[in-house]
Amino acid sequence: MASEKSNVLIFGPTGAVGSAAALEAAGRGATVWLAMRNTSKPIPGLPSSSSSHHRIQADLSNPDSLRTAVKESGAKSAFVYAIHESSDSMLASFTALKDAGIEYVVLLSSYSVQGAPEAERNHQAHIPRLHAMTEMSLRETGMKYTAIRPAFFDSNATWFYGSGLVSGQVTVLYPDTKLDWIAPSDIGAVAGVLLTAPPPTSEVVYLCGPDLLSQREALPIIGKALGRELTLNEVNEEQWIEKLAPMPRPILQTVAVSLRSEGVAGYPQETYKQATENIEKITGRQPTRLGEWARQNKDVIEGLGQS
Repeated sequence: MASEKSNVLIFGPTGAVGSAAALEAAGRGATVWLAMRNTSKPIPGLPSSSSSHHRIQADLSNPDSLRTAVKESGAKSAFVYAIHESSDSMLASFTALKDAGIEYVVLLSSYSVQGAPEAERNHQAHIPRLHAMTEMSLRETGMKYTAIRPAFFDSNATWFYGSGLVSGQVTVLYPDTKLDWIAPSDIGAVAGVLLTAPPPTSEVVYLCGPDLLSQREALPIIGKALGRELTLNEVNEEQWIEKLAPMPRPILQTVAVSLRSEGVAGYPQETYKQATENIEKITGRQPTRLGEWARQNKDVIEGLGQS
């Protein structure tokens, strides 16, 4: 059955979450407009040409380009993500989307935001503050929206460990902290469902992966999928931050503190159980487990050894 919101606009379609959202929305009857700064850029996992997918030039940080993209596409729903360098927490961008005709937004937020975005606890570190302020800007526009708050992406393994996944020597910070390991494709699938069947009111959807695993437990699972043994080499916070430079230091410091304090946001019980159920509840499919994700992304992981 065709969706109520038949034209959807997806920003960040070259990423794992955005491309999965595009596939899911198209599979549910929507015409998908892939909003890109560079429309010639390859999109892994999506066909180069399709009657269900159309590329359109747009930049989330450029309100004029957003107005043009919405009017050209006729989209009523949009998938967006937080921009780190936005001086107004994306208020101008969200206002432009609304003024041009967008009625509903799915925002990729973060599990580190707990409860109301304006709560003080959400403004004490870089990552939750960024997403909380973005949620607040979106709410200010009066548009209906869903803030998706996922926790620890499986794909974090690619930047946490880098070429160590190929060499077999993996640098690890706080190896015994439990993490939920959620597949980006599952996050995107949830977004795609919501874009085509918006809920009646604005809401927050927490998402966690199916298994709480420490890095010490997770590395053998990833190694088995890759066909090699991975040796864990524990380091301290400063060594870890130095190894992952030039990633922004505030982001790395926030992640380090989260790992030190027993996981990202500590997995509060009032949201964790619901978060582990939401993928199947919304998509109708079982969530992807870590080993399956690693097998699906083996080529990407192996390419880390060539970078």
